Amino acid sequence: FPSHDTVMYTMMTGLGIFAKGLGVMVSKDETVKADPGKADKGRKSDRAQSAANPPKFLWDKEESIETQGLIYTIEKNLATGGFGNTYKAWDNKKNKWVVLKMPTPRIWKDLGSEECQKIFREEGDRLGGFKFSENPHLVTYETRFQLPDGLPVIVMEYVEGENLWDRIGSQGSVSEQRALNYIHQLSQGVRALHQAKLYHRDIKPENIILKVEEDTETLVS
Repeated sequence: FPSHDTVMYTMMTGLGIFAKGLGVMVSKDETVKADPGKADKGRKSDRAQSAANPPKFLWDKEESIETQGLIYTIEKNLATGGFGNTYKAWDNKKNKWVVLKMPTPRIWKDLGSEECQKIFREEGDRLGGFKFSENPHLVTYETRFQLPDGLPVIVMEYVEGENLWDRIGSQGSVSEQRALNYIHQLSQGVRALHQAKLYHRDIKPENIILKVEEDTETLVS
């Protein structure tokens, strides 16, 4: 595999999972029907109200998020994508690191508060019914909550490691055998999701973590 792009292309095309859309972690296999009249007016009103009264989107190191008996202390921003911000945070109740995912200001403004809340609520409900313990190649969903200002938050497992994009960028191309090993592990996670009629929709090298356990690299997406 002579280049960074070749490895990424092989992984994506080999699994047939070019992702499009808003970047929501999972979606259900369902048909969406739109009402171009009344519903559109409601969305415009909600978007206007959301823009006028935005919640707190950005959190600094050592700031705490407290809700429903849970306390999370922010460590750092991990990434900002097209749909959500993710933060590494300390779960003061369980004494461990977790990832907090919340909508970006742009998505909040474009979709409105009610739609954002609905998307995060439905995503949490779908993930909550999935048996993550049966597959080591998927980041575990923990819980979801909504802050008093309306901001929805999803809590996920924090995985210590390097993402595939950075690994190949820093170390160069990998062997064919290692690339095939990565694809095999990733396909196991994707298969488990598809069997549960869940779809990742944002599989890319930046969202694939290489976790080192006893000198063995494991993919977690």
